[in-house]
Amino acid sequence: MSRRGIYKDDKIWSPCSPGWSLVHNGLKCKIQPTDSFRHFDIPGLVVNGQCLRACPDLIYRNSSSGAVIIVEIKFSYAAIPENLWPDIWAQLWAYSYIPEFQSARSVALVGEVWADNFYGHSRLLSEDDYDAIGLFDDVYLRKVVVRDPRRAAFDRFYNELFKIYSGGK
Repeated sequence: MSRRGIYKDDKIWSPCSPGWSLVHNGLKCKIQPTDSFRHFDIPGLVVNGQCLRACPDLIYRNSSSGAVIIVEIKFSYAAIPENLWPDIWAQLWAYSYIPEFQSARSVALVGEVWADNFYGHSRLLSEDDYDAIGLFDDVYLRKVVVRDPRRAAFDRFYNELFKIYSGGK
């Protein structure tokens, strides 16, 4: 899938089935004003007396079921572990504590890793150069993994990890 293919009428196009809509776009795209990024406070996760603030990449909600999908997108040429990198799951786990989505019937966390076919050349070109020669057509999804943050073992593991990170008990 091409990155260009997911933009339609200056909005992120959702390939999901009917009923799903994009409710948050935290990607910093050319088509989006920089002052339009919404950050979410997460009062249940506190470090040094301050609640975490989060800006997930994409959040979809189903109008029928109320289910929520939270997506974190990475771009990497590195070898990808079977379950992606632990920091992606820690980040997504924290996003699942955004109060607005706590009452959702279900929450799915999605980690995506993308790359392009021009390894080595991508760092030499500007964004305008990419547009001019059409390199964005060669961006592809390398891996996608989905997790349920409400699964007891997943939540327990990242709760413990957060306690260590935050100095909590």
